[in-house]
Amino acid sequence: MKIYFYLPNAESGGAENVIISLANEFSKKDYQVVLILGKAQGAFIYKIFHKVKIIEIGNTSILKTAFKLYSLVSKEAPDILCVTKNHVNTVVALFTPFFKKTKVILREANTPSIEYLNSGLYGKIIMNISKITYRFSDKFIAVSNGVRDDMAGFYKLKKSSIQTIYNPVISEEFYKESNEKVSHTFFEEQKLNSKVYIFVAVGRLMPQKDYPTMIESFNQAYSINKNIRLIILGRIEKYNLDYEIVQNNINTNQLDNVIDFVGFVSNPFKYLRKANCFIQTSLFEGLPGTLVQALGLKKDIIATNCKSGPEEILDFGKYGTLVEIGNINQISEQIINYSTGKQNRKADDMFIKQFTLDVSVNKYEQLFKILN
Repeated sequence: MKIYFYLPNAESGGAENVIISLANEFSKKDYQVVLILGKAQGAFIYKIFHKVKIIEIGNTSILKTAFKLYSLVSKEAPDILCVTKNHVNTVVALFTPFFKKTKVILREANTPSIEYLNSGLYGKIIMNISKITYRFSDKFIAVSNGVRDDMAGFYKLKKSSIQTIYNPVISEEFYKESNEKVSHTFFEEQKLNSKVYIFVAVGRLMPQKDYPTMIESFNQAYSINKNIRLIILGRIEKYNLDYEIVQNNINTNQLDNVIDFVGFVSNPFKYLRKANCFIQTSLFEGLPGTLVQALGLKKDIIATNCKSGPEEILDFGKYGTLVEIGNINQISEQIINYSTGKQNRKADDMFIKQFTLDVSVNKYEQLFKILN
């Protein structure tokens, strides 16, 4: 079976990590696997196995990219084409009826109704086109049941055409990387003072993650408990409003010594294991991978109950605390509670298993075989 995946690049990100992991695993099963990249570059390029063939088609406009994909797929006739970026999904879906052999699977990684709501004019145009073209695709994959339900309503699709497959973010490699040594002044401080309690957040600085709410909540909690610390891991896009708001808040409240924007790191998992509590204040998600990984490392967890994913991951609050989006007082209260002794129930291994690489790959494989 010939299986083709598409990504714009191999930069650090949840979708990139998932697709590269899937491509690698299928190559180990002796399928003919091709990873089509707009640009064969990015922080995760080193993760791609040698058995995975890379085809670079160039990063141009969405329309040109879609036509290049159409030309390539028509020529090489793979059995499966899996696309995961919804702007490209929109145009590729239109070509599906013209592929003689290839079955097209569109993977949705976010909650579309909210993602498009927060997009500009260009995004709104793509949104309206997608509501027409998506129906031409052969199958859809949603990364959570919440995304599946949202897709069905938003794109007017039958739920039976959408399969939920959780992201494969728990693996042997993940646990191995989490056990690597990590050095940070906060961890050194904690060795000298056991009352120091360290929170960690993972995700690039962008509006979706709502870091201004996180920082303001932390500031409010810090006024009561001076032993709390916050490490934020993720690419920092400095020239945006969120960064200015966050940096001004840190500077105004003199939090430089207790909040550290580390920036992008290739291995955030070692920080996650060492920290006391994972915190996430997103406005929307699909299935936040680092939240799943915090669950896998049996961490205490605070997460906004946004659409979609956190509620499923934490089993409706059974394995972590779900807080209201943007509610600074509520988030601050939970920061204080955890830093002064609160602990949440830890998920058992059977519950965590549904997010493992083996389970996810098996579900993808079953779907590919059914379509062929």
